[in-house]
Amino acid sequence: MDQISFSSASEMLRNSSVLRERLPESVISDAVFFVYRPGEEIVKTGKDPKYLFLMIEGKAVLRMLLPNGKYILPGTLKPPCFIGEMELLGFDGDVLNVRATERTILAGIPVDRCRHLLLEDTVFLRRLCLEISRKEREKIFSIARTQGYPIRNRLAEFILETSEDGRYHIRKVDASESLGTSYRRIQQVMSAFVNEGYLIREGTGYRINDRKALEVLASELTFR
Repeated sequence: MDQISFSSASEMLRNSSVLRERLPESVISDAVFFVYRPGEEIVKTGKDPKYLFLMIEGKAVLRMLLPNGKYILPGTLKPPCFIGEMELLGFDGDVLNVRATERTILAGIPVDRCRHLLLEDTVFLRRLCLEISRKEREKIFSIARTQGYPIRNRLAEFILETSEDGRYHIRKVDASESLGTSYRRIQQVMSAFVNEGYLIREGTGYRINDRKALEVLASELTFR
């Protein structure tokens, strides 16, 4: 993870209206920019984030540790979105692990210094409510996908969302837990993807060989 100062990010600000559309003018000068590499943790489980993050570029995956010691991946984050908004509002639950799956740029607003400015801005709070509502809707869609679509389509989407630089290395047991199916079924579909040329085995993981084919499968997970 690399940190970029506000002054060093002036060009980034000129090229992106994301910050000014989603953050109050009063806190933008306090923004610190972070660049995360694939596989780096943005937020660690059990540790309250010191920043309210706004994702500008990249992609990240949520990871949840279950009481039985297993990890599931309940969703992915794509720009523009907030990370740490529940903690900003005082949510007293478990903090989920957030990990970058590709080069990811975040603007961080220091919570200790700017919380009062953020929580007193009604326009910002409205945007935050819309963001939380959007994430809740995505959770509902995720449940609908689990119940209404074949594992072949869901696994294709899962591979695309969790791959890092075109490489997929999620354990089959973790994928089965996240997608609500059996380890054996994941293994069968992964073998089919290899035989069809979508994936190539590479060490303990896979390399995406035909992204377009996976995107076609994933595109069928649509809602009207």
